[in-house]
Amino acid sequence: MTKRIFTSAVLILTVALLMVSSSTQAKERPENTFVLAIASDISTLDPNHVRGWASRGVWAYIYQPLIFVSGIDRTPLPGLAESWDLVNPTTWKFKIRKGVKFENGRPFTAADAKYSIDRILRRVNKRYPGFATKMFGRFIDQVETPDDYTLVITTKYPEITFIHLISAIFLVSETYVEEVGDKEMAKNPIGTGPFKFVERQPSESITLNASEGYWNTNPAPGTFGPPKIDRVVMRIIPEMQTRIAALKAKEVDGNGGIQVDAARELEKNPEINLFYTVDNSPQMLLFNWRADKDPKTGKPNPFKDVRVRRALNHAIDVPTLIKNYLTGRELRATLIGSGAVGYNPDVPFYEYNLEKARQLLTEAGYPKGFEFTFHTIANMPPVFQAIHQYWRDAGLKVNLRVTTVPVIVNEVIRKKLYGVVNWSAGRGRETAKQFFDSTMRYNGIWSLHAKDERVEALVEKQGKEFDQEKRAALIHEVVKILWKDAWFVPLWEPVVIKAIRKEWEYEDWPAALSIYLTNLSRKK
Repeated sequence: MTKRIFTSAVLILTVALLMVSSSTQAKERPENTFVLAIASDISTLDPNHVRGWASRGVWAYIYQPLIFVSGIDRTPLPGLAESWDLVNPTTWKFKIRKGVKFENGRPFTAADAKYSIDRILRRVNKRYPGFATKMFGRFIDQVETPDDYTLVITTKYPEITFIHLISAIFLVSETYVEEVGDKEMAKNPIGTGPFKFVERQPSESITLNASEGYWNTNPAPGTFGPPKIDRVVMRIIPEMQTRIAALKAKEVDGNGGIQVDAARELEKNPEINLFYTVDNSPQMLLFNWRADKDPKTGKPNPFKDVRVRRALNHAIDVPTLIKNYLTGRELRATLIGSGAVGYNPDVPFYEYNLEKARQLLTEAGYPKGFEFTFHTIANMPPVFQAIHQYWRDAGLKVNLRVTTVPVIVNEVIRKKLYGVVNWSAGRGRETAKQFFDSTMRYNGIWSLHAKDERVEALVEKQGKEFDQEKRAALIHEVVKILWKDAWFVPLWEPVVIKAIRKEWEYEDWPAALSIYLTNLSRKK
């Protein structure tokens, strides 16, 4: 009895202490502080560093690029460069914005922009692990500063997507980095952005305060203006269900990247608003029709027959999948992302027709179907299980192979993956650039298709066309061939779901894939 009483007393005391602790934390939290749940910690606070892809969501508030990408329609807008000109096909001239200062009070000049680019290119330090050094080094030749507010970049060849690519470089202070060194700068960064760094607790949180002297007081629509909140605390919570629970319990105020099932539950919660944004990253099924034979059986590769590829398209009811397994807001993929250069919503979509699929398979010599492997990863979403069933209904025998992303990527790179795999065509204003270079060219890193000289020539031609309308027309020609010859099974453009507690006002933008902190304000 005594032991039970003691145990109960300890339990009551523990609960009481937790309540006091929770109450104390609530009181200590300033009213105008927004707590954002994020899934993973950042790798570095140095925006020129190679390990930083996952850290860009934090960098974007501390640092800024020459060119902003609009959160409304993904178009390029003036950033730290107030204007730019294409002097000739290989020379870009930027007029640097005057009056911008770093957090330490020093003015931002063209020298800082040059230093940031040279740093990435390892021209400052040959051993520095620069962000996307190979990509930028492939086309950037010279970076010059005729004066404090003029930057001239010369490329090795005409690069039609130059503005899109240069917008990915965040700019740092040359004097600050040289004074404190790379390591110290990565611990205590300064920038020109709407927020300034306060502290980082590895694997726990990152804290930013609003920048009092932020320069962009009259922001163009789709760009960061002055913050309306005083502070943001990014809490690192790896598990989705834990993030959802924290949102419901008012421990966090917002959470991006909500999964479909969780969103359906949160839609019923009167204390939470959900925001849906189409991510123009076309999803598709990629099949290997480069190999002549099945490497396991030695039989001819059925995917080399266009009738087989068309049959796999006709066998899947994409609109029904979007309606029943996703949010219903997804766009059917056209292979070029919505809003991107060359996007055409009027492609010849394959209709769902099971009889047509079976007929095509019979004509191709497979009246009873054939066997192939569908490569996937653990915890496959139900929508892909439904695709599996569609193919079974068409008479195909699909073997599911569960593996990991690194294994799949490695096999695709080495052209050793045989069968079918889910893939993405890239995102942003330049989905065609990413898609064509990596997946469409026969020698592309992700390509698994047979060579087509028509496509090679068109891809080459559009890659040299600076006139956007003419380039879009060339992209349309490529896409027509891809659809007619069923190079892939295009699926949908996914939807990114963001959740914010109703204590906050939030202005969502059509192309904002994350919660834009400058668009938040506390409800009065």
